[in-house]
Amino acid sequence: MLAERRPIGSAPIEAAPGEWRSVQVRFEPVLEAQAYTLRLELEGNGWLDAVQVAQESELGERYTSGYAAEVALGTLLGEAAAARIQFQDEPAEVQYAVTGMNEGRTLRVRVVNVYGQAYEPEPVPLEFGYTRYGGITYLPERDHPFGRHPYGAFRVEAWVEDDQGTRVSPMEEIVLLRVPRPPLLGPGRAGFALWSSHQLHPPASDPRQGDRN
Repeated sequence: MLAERRPIGSAPIEAAPGEWRSVQVRFEPVLEAQAYTLRLELEGNGWLDAVQVAQESELGERYTSGYAAEVALGTLLGEAAAARIQFQDEPAEVQYAVTGMNEGRTLRVRVVNVYGQAYEPEPVPLEFGYTRYGGITYLPERDHPFGRHPYGAFRVEAWVEDDQGTRVSPMEEIVLLRVPRPPLLGPGRAGFALWSSHQLHPPASDPRQGDRN
């Protein structure tokens, strides 16, 4: 555990392949610290779930979600994925992971662009299993009205519904910035930086779409 990059706590992790173990890391909060980091050091692949931060007197024996399912979203590996930036020659896709006993349930997705337009990809049926994961294409082809604006900020929202159409998970979202690749920056070349102040609110008037008022 780090506070402003300074170690403040640690704990060993011992688990057999396929085994879930509960681990507690005790630490003293640092006055006026702006950021805390939980760092894992392990060999091979591992899953992290049900992270909880609380005073020791309030910490329960086991984390319990308030919903029947939970959704997590992330970006594909890309040159600027850490900044949630995708170039136009990279897949317009986000990855999802859904936890919970979701047989018969459906993952629903909604995408909003900077023009206030919304697009809903096809729902994803969830098969039996505690953890399901995959990819969602958030930008349709250019012949689709939503696909005519392939650049800018996109907010991707995802949630799980049961067979009655009732939401049974928290609403998860991720905001991505999709941009053209600079002419002098070919694939695999580093040294690119980008700052953006996109706002995900429709403008009062857009000359390409007519007056909205």
